[in-house]
Amino acid sequence: MTEPEHTDKAEKRGRPWRPLQIILTTIAVCIVIFIFWLLTITGGTPNVTFNYTERYNELFRPTDFDEADNAADLYNLAFVSFRKMPWQLDYAYWQNKWPGELDEETRSAIADWLNSNATAFEYARLAARKRFYWNVPPAASPSPFDWDCDAMRNLAKAVILQALFDAYNDRHAEVFAELETAFFMANHYAGQRAIMEQLAAAKCHSDACAAMLCILANSQPNAQLLAQFRTFLEQRNPLPPFSFSSEQLATEWHIEKCFTDDGRGNGRIIVNEISRIMLDYYDHSTRPDWQERFNYLAERAALIFKATSHDDRRTTAEKTQRLYAILEEIADKTPFELKSRSPALDREVDTMIGKGQGLFLQHFAPPGISFYAQRYSALRALVSVIALMRYRTDTGEYPETLHELQSAGYLSALPADPYSEKPLVYRKTDDGFTLYSVGRDFTDNGGLKHEWYSATPGDDYIYWPVPVREMPDPAEWGEPLDPNDIWGMDF
Repeated sequence: MTEPEHTDKAEKRGRPWRPLQIILTTIAVCIVIFIFWLLTITGGTPNVTFNYTERYNELFRPTDFDEADNAADLYNLAFVSFRKMPWQLDYAYWQNKWPGELDEETRSAIADWLNSNATAFEYARLAARKRFYWNVPPAASPSPFDWDCDAMRNLAKAVILQALFDAYNDRHAEVFAELETAFFMANHYAGQRAIMEQLAAAKCHSDACAAMLCILANSQPNAQLLAQFRTFLEQRNPLPPFSFSSEQLATEWHIEKCFTDDGRGNGRIIVNEISRIMLDYYDHSTRPDWQERFNYLAERAALIFKATSHDDRRTTAEKTQRLYAILEEIADKTPFELKSRSPALDREVDTMIGKGQGLFLQHFAPPGISFYAQRYSALRALVSVIALMRYRTDTGEYPETLHELQSAGYLSALPADPYSEKPLVYRKTDDGFTLYSVGRDFTDNGGLKHEWYSATPGDDYIYWPVPVREMPDPAEWGEPLDPNDIWGMDF
C-alpha cells in the first residue's frame, strides 16, 4: 500500500515543471510558424508578363521621332565633361544671386569654375536645340524607370549661372543664347515623363525666368536683343501639360515585379522584391557600419509590417487604375479650378488608397500641379516685365493697366494667374510697378511677400520688383555628409 503513495508524491514533485514545459513548447512552435510565415511573405517569384521598356517606347516615343534629331548623345557628352561646382561655392548661387553682390574672391572662383565647363556648355547648347530627347534604355533592359535627372538639373543650373555672369560682364548676346538653352533643356525633360522629371523641368524653367528677372533688375540689356528674346518667349508654349501616364506605367511595372501571380490575376506582396526597389540606396557592395546595417534592418522590418496588411495584387491593380484615371482627369487643371474640388478629391483618393497602402500608390497630385502651375506662370510674368520696360522706353512711363499694354501691341495676351483665373496683379507705383500672383490662398494680399520662390500659403508670389535675397552664411551649411563628396546641393 505504501508504493502508490510514493508514486503520487513523485508525480506531484514533477508537476511544477509541466506548465513551463508547455510554455516553452508553445513558444518553440510559434517561432517555427513565424519563421515559416516570414520566409513565405519575404520570398516568392514575380511573373512579369511583358517588357515594360518596349511598352514605354510604344506609348510615349514621338510618332515622328528622328534619331538624327535626337539630343541624347550630345547631352551624354555634356554630362561626362561637366565639372560640378565645389560645395564651398554652391551657397553663393543656388538662389540666382546677382554676381555683383558677391565678394570678389567668390565671384572670381565661380567664374573660373564656369570657364572650366566651356566644353560642357557647348555640348548642352547643341543638344538643347535638337527637336527630341529620347534616352530610353534598350528593349532588353529590365526597367526603364531607373533614370536620374541630377545630371540635367546640375548642368541647367550652371548654364543659368553663366547667363548671370555674362550679364554682369555686359555680354548680353550670350545671355539670351544661354537662357534659350535652359528653356529648351526644360522642355526636353517635360511631357510624358516621371513626376520628378517633370517637376525638375518646371524648376529649371522657373530658374531661367528668375535669372532673367534678376538680370533686368540689375543691368540694361540692348533693346533690340530684348525684343528678340521677348519674341522667342511669346512664341513658346511654356511647358507641356502635366502628365501622370509614365508614372502609371511605372506603378504597374512595380506591381508585376513585387507580387506573386497565382494564375488567376491575384497574388501576395514579395517583401524581398520591394526591398530591392525601395531600399536600393543602401550600398551592399561594401561592408556597412553598424548604424547603416541597423537602419537597413529597421526599414526592412517596417516593410514586412506593412506587407502583412497590404492589399493583394488584384486590389492594388484595381486601385492603380482608379487613381490614375482621377489624376489624368485633373492633370491639366489650374489650382483655381481645383480649389473647390481639392478637399473632396483628397478624401476620395486617400480613402481609395487606404491606410498603410502607400507602398505603390501615393497622392501627390494637388502639390505637384500647384508647383507646376506656379512655374508655368513665371514665363508669362517675364514676358510682361519685358513688355512693360519696352513700353516705358518708348513712352517715358509705365501703362496704367496691362490691358493698355496689350492694346498698344506690346503684349499679345494678358498673363494669366493660375490661382485666380484673372491676369496677374499689376499696379503702377511711384518708383515703377509691381507684378505678382495672388498665390496659394487665392487671395490678393497686396503683394505681401517678396519671395516668390519659397512663398507659403497666405503670401503672394512677387515677380517684380525682384525679391532681395539675403546671402546665407557659408558656416551654416556645414560639411558635406560624405567627406569624399565635395559637390554642391541639388535643388
